[in-house]
Amino acid sequence: MLKKILVTVVSLALVLLILFRYTAVPEAFPEQSASAQMLEHGPFAVTLEELRAVDELRTVPDSYVEGQTMPRAIDYRIWYPESDAALQGQSPMPLVMYSHGMMGNYDEGVHYAELFASHGYVFVAPNFPLTNMSNGEEADSTDVVNQPGDISYLIDLVLARNTDPNDPLFGRINTDQIVAMGLSLGGMTTHMLGYDPVRLDKRIAAAIAIAAPSEMFSAKYFGSRSMPYLAIASPGDSFISYTANAVPVLSKIKQSALVTIDGGSHTGYAYQSRWLRWIDNPDSIGCSMVKKNLDATIDQGDTLYDLLGSVEDGFIVKTDIQVCEAELDTAMNPIRQNELTLLAAWSFLQCQYAEDAQRYCDFLSNKLPEENANVTYRSSVGQSSIGESSAG
Repeated sequence: MLKKILVTVVSLALVLLILFRYTAVPEAFPEQSASAQMLEHGPFAVTLEELRAVDELRTVPDSYVEGQTMPRAIDYRIWYPESDAALQGQSPMPLVMYSHGMMGNYDEGVHYAELFASHGYVFVAPNFPLTNMSNGEEADSTDVVNQPGDISYLIDLVLARNTDPNDPLFGRINTDQIVAMGLSLGGMTTHMLGYDPVRLDKRIAAAIAIAAPSEMFSAKYFGSRSMPYLAIASPGDSFISYTANAVPVLSKIKQSALVTIDGGSHTGYAYQSRWLRWIDNPDSIGCSMVKKNLDATIDQGDTLYDLLGSVEDGFIVKTDIQVCEAELDTAMNPIRQNELTLLAAWSFLQCQYAEDAQRYCDFLSNKLPEENANVTYRSSVGQSSIGESSAG
């Protein structure tokens, strides 16, 4: 009898596994479409390293001793093309530094990492010490002000490897092609890396901000320098207001473009959201996880603005932050949302750095919205092309 029960349970588990694995998967892009071709992996196998860095000069609160601090430890992953004969003679490629969202982690952008690295890019993603998912309810969103420093520290470490003849990353990275990329709170980190008067890293040559807070940053804040910038956002995002954060970047940021994914959710931008594809709207899960923590942060009043600084100088604008207040509509399948976001990010990068850059620029501004009815593209009016960089 027990054996029959076990067999039944195992069989049911297998059936459920198959259903979860093979159901609710969107139809593939037509084989001959530009979208399908853009998603093809490159010629290189990909290596993944899991590492830990400890910044002895910066600290976090000690988890065990109240009132004490400890060095700021950063777990991170790095993806890069495997060393083989195929790489010989290849020009150094861009370095992409990815910042996860509130209660996210370094696997949040694994779909970007695997595609980019297969084409020769180097992709780095940390677990930020106080905002990754392992912190649970103790996650501290105000630590976002310290996250640009984490990225800059990791850039230092990776570029040191780039000059070491005994390292597999030796000579792989073009130091003039370092990109900041991030989702949600990681998008805010990206903004600070690119433009903040105190926290910017001038090595950043381009930026991709996905569903990112920007309402608190003024045109003066973004006007400190000019570089190619892409925003990706959705009107149905229940976390970050599309009208207050995404649309204004076109007038605030030089060389900016906005890709809008109609029907997308906020949670649907993360790679892990594909496991929520049977839910009408993944934000119904994401909100319940994040809202409690963010409400506590917002209740602290001006704490975040005090940490950001520069309010009196006109760089920062105090805003009434609203999180998860909108009614949830049915959202698109997060797998499709992942794919559309990947298409936008990849074509934007290649528009800057590929030898046949114009092909990718044309795809981003024309083919992507032509082939996908729920995608629109807009660029800043009267500004330089997003394919031209003048970062300084």
